[in-house]
Amino acid sequence: MVQDAVYCLKAHESLSVAAKRAEMCPLKIFLDHESSSYKSYYEDLFDKWHIRDGKAIELGKECQEYVDTVADVASKDDAYYMLVALIPCARLWPWLGQQLTAAKDNFGAYTDWVNSNFDPSSKGYKKLEVRVNAAFSNKQIDRNKALNIYSKCMTGEAGFFGSVPI
Repeated sequence: MVQDAVYCLKAHESLSVAAKRAEMCPLKIFLDHESSSYKSYYEDLFDKWHIRDGKAIELGKECQEYVDTVADVASKDDAYYMLVALIPCARLWPWLGQQLTAAKDNFGAYTDWVNSNFDPSSKGYKKLEVRVNAAFSNKQIDRNKALNIYSKCMTGEAGFFGSVPI
């Protein structure tokens, strides 16, 4: 949970970097909006988990590699690739919600968190995919580069989730 809160902080920072690098257009506005959303996420999580300084928290190897990958995309690649980098996370959470649906009442103190974060009906990933598909159609992104970034970020998501002892 603590690493997830810091992941949200790092995603906010990466989105801010990508937005600053984007030209003034609907993409820049979208990235700014997403950055603000992640800011709200991490501030809420920091409050709930009594975290004063996310930068003081040392992330596990898998989470650190993942946030570094996303930060690299934000600082080095065209802003559309930042959307590609976010899709694995946006797709994973609703999928997990579908897997957890049958057991939602069995999470004790975490029930509220599970109910608010693992919404199986969430379609937030679609707003990212629509923009990525349009950018591909307009030849603003390269398919192979996008697939490489997507694969790295999906591997990062899987590694991050897999690193948490059950």
